[in-house]
Amino acid sequence: MKQSRCMSLVVSTMLLTSIVMPLFAGYCGLCVSSQPCNISDPACIQRTQLQPTSWCAVCDVEEGGLIYFACTDCFLNRFMCEKRKEQPQPPYASVPNQNEEEWVQCSSPPYRLVVQEENNHRRLDRPYTCIWTGGRYLCQ
Repeated sequence: MKQSRCMSLVVSTMLLTSIVMPLFAGYCGLCVSSQPCNISDPACIQRTQLQPTSWCAVCDVEEGGLIYFACTDCFLNRFMCEKRKEQPQPPYASVPNQNEEEWVQCSSPPYRLVVQEENNHRRLDRPYTCIWTGGRYLCQ
């Protein structure tokens, strides 16, 4: 009896998830920012901006009995997660030397992704393709 209840709960949860999740996601994928740099170390911050990144995905979406060609593209900024390196101070130093500041990586992965732009497209007439243009992937 317990096993059938458990299985019923699992099936109900999966069904609800399959209905609700598309309401919060792009057509073909979900653009999400990664966890903040300071999740395990409060001194760790997103500091140095790196080369941005992007991705694109194509798929078919059914809605109202029609099959649409769909595409999702994402553009994300990347930042290194860094913190000030602790410099040992001689016992006679009254004020830390701020001029010799050094930064070190402080998280794994060493960077944070932040969503800058998400685009979702759909149409009936022809499939989308992902193209590389202007230094990023876009739906075409």
